[in-house]
Amino acid sequence: MIKRGWTLLLTVLLFSCVICFSAWAAEEEEDQAITYVTLEFSWDKAPKGGDLVGHVYAASSDRQYTVEGTEYVKRDDTWIFGERPVVEVALSAKSGYYFSDLKRGDFHISGCSAKYKSVDIDADKTYLTLEVYLNKIDGNLPATTAASWIGTSASWDEVGGCRGYNVKLYRDDVLIASV
Repeated sequence: MIKRGWTLLLTVLLFSCVICFSAWAAEEEEDQAITYVTLEFSWDKAPKGGDLVGHVYAASSDRQYTVEGTEYVKRDDTWIFGERPVVEVALSAKSGYYFSDLKRGDFHISGCSAKYKSVDIDADKTYLTLEVYLNKIDGNLPATTAASWIGTSASWDEVGGCRGYNVKLYRDDVLIASV
């Protein structure tokens, strides 16, 4: 009877060890490194000087991570001529995956002429924040909306994105001075 008890106890212990080792091995196999990220960017409308900031989107068909959110990094709500839009994308690794130490060449980015800017991976490597640049906003600046002349001083409303102004003084449609 005692021999049978020891045999049963030994069998149970051996079976428990096999189950634990199998579970540990399966867990080790699941933790796979994400070694590249593929993203496709799109927007509701292209950024244009003077327009309100719209929405930008990032999508991926990769099954190792999820796109949690995408937004412009911008303090105000209007695009300015000459500005270079920056987009921030948040990604989270799915269960059993983690982000390896990704570099510029590990990102496959397409759409909206997006270009890699920087990446930040959190300490446990399950959350990644990517920043990309879009093309600089170019085109012709609009004319100022209000200009006035009082005595010897001229004044006008600022035009966003303008680096300087060309002021011309006319009298009876004849150019008198240009500064």
